[in-house]
Amino acid sequence: MKFDKLYIVLLLAMTTLFVGCSDWEDTVEPSPTVPEGNPAIRFDANNSSDILLDPAITTEFTLTVKRNNESDALEVPVIVVTNTENSFAVPEKVSFAAGSATASLTIVMTDDAPKGKALPITLKFDDAQTNPYLPEYSAYYGSVYISDWETAETGTYTSWWTETSWTHDLEYSPANEQYRFRDLLAEGYHFVFEWDGANEITPIPEKVESGYVHSTYGMVSATTEAATYDEATKTFTFTRKWTVDAGSFGSGDDTYTID
Repeated sequence: MKFDKLYIVLLLAMTTLFVGCSDWEDTVEPSPTVPEGNPAIRFDANNSSDILLDPAITTEFTLTVKRNNESDALEVPVIVVTNTENSFAVPEKVSFAAGSATASLTIVMTDDAPKGKALPITLKFDDAQTNPYLPEYSAYYGSVYISDWETAETGTYTSWWTETSWTHDLEYSPANEQYRFRDLLAEGYHFVFEWDGANEITPIPEKVESGYVHSTYGMVSATTEAATYDEATKTFTFTRKWTVDAGSFGSGDDTYTID
C-alpha cells in the first residue's frame, strides 16, 4: 500500500513537470545586425578617461572619434548622457572631413564648473551609427578635475642641490588644503606640503622625484627630513636629503622667503 501511494505521488509530480515544460517557450534574442555602410562611430581607445585641467593653461580637452567608410564628409550628433553640474559645453555634432577616418571633439569647461572635485561626463552616439562588435566603444566615460591651485605668495627659493636662487610662486589649493611649489626643479615635478600657517609643515609625500636626472645615476629624489617657518623673516626652511638608487648625495637646507 505504501508503495502504491509513493508511485501515485511520483506520477503526479512528473505529470506536473511535463505540463510545465510544454508551456515553456525557448526564445533567443537575435544579435544586433550591422547594416552595410554603417560608419561604426566610436571613441578612440587612447582617449584619457581621467583628465586634469589647469585653468591657468587651458579649460578644454579634446577627444578623438573614429569611423569606418571615410570616403565622404559626415556629421554625427553627440548624445550627452552625463553632464555633472552643467560643467561641460559639448558640441552638438562631431564632423568628419571627406577622406578622414578620425575627427576631434573639443569640449570646453563652463565658467561655473566647480574646481577641486571630480566631474564625471558620459557621451555616446546613436546605436544606428555604431558597431557593437568592435573593441572600441560608442560611449565615453570620463572624469575631469579642474585644478584650483592659485598663487598664494611670491618669493625667492634657494636650492641646496642646485646652489642657485630664483623667484618662485607658492601656490595653494583650497580643495586639498595644501601648498606647493609647482615645477620646482623640472616641469611636472612639484613640491607639495600642508602648512597650518605657523610652524607645522607636512610634506606630501616625504620623498619625491625631483625631476633632475643625473648623467650617471639617473633620477634624483628628495626626502624632506625637517621643515620650519620663521614668521619674523617669513622664511621656510626645508632640510632635504638627495638620493639616487645607488646611494645618497647628502642633506642640505632649501629656503623660501616670501617677498
